[in-house]
Amino acid sequence: MHSAALIIARAGSTRLPGKNNLDFEGKPMFTWNILKAQKLFPAVYFSSDSKEMLAIAKTLGAHIIERPEELATENVPNIPVFQHAYRFMDNPDMIVSLQSNSPTLPEARIKQALAIMEIPDIMELITMDTALKVHGSIWALKKERLFHYGDPFIYKAEVFLMDDSVDIHTQKDFEKAREQLHATTQ
Repeated sequence: MHSAALIIARAGSTRLPGKNNLDFEGKPMFTWNILKAQKLFPAVYFSSDSKEMLAIAKTLGAHIIERPEELATENVPNIPVFQHAYRFMDNPDMIVSLQSNSPTLPEARIKQALAIMEIPDIMELITMDTALKVHGSIWALKKERLFHYGDPFIYKAEVFLMDDSVDIHTQKDFEKAREQLHATTQ
């Protein structure tokens, strides 16, 4: 199955301004999952409304996609953003979105998601945290599901995969992610 990784990152953030481009342990937060994806996927795409982040992603070897302003607001669900990005991809059978603000996402969890998505009847997978809340550090969709989604605010996943990586939205989350990273590297 031909798959592609997609990382999306907006320039704006209300709770933690500029969070996706914050320095996280020596590099911009959004780059962590680009670098992981490059080890696991034949193509890695990066969608953003930020010229600065697009330039950085390009230097890392990601295929960049300029996101239009109407898809870069806080209230836009991810499905239309994924659909827009897909138009600039090499017609993959499946996209695997790795959340830009989950830099502690383990490669092993990405590999696990890829293996699950190889099952023919599985059309969508999304991660949830230990409180059983969907947080989407990984959101994988086969092409057929992506373009026939319906209401983008109602998840239709056949598989909800547990992941304890930190979904960073606040300074407190940022510090928790740093602690998590240090705990896993020791």
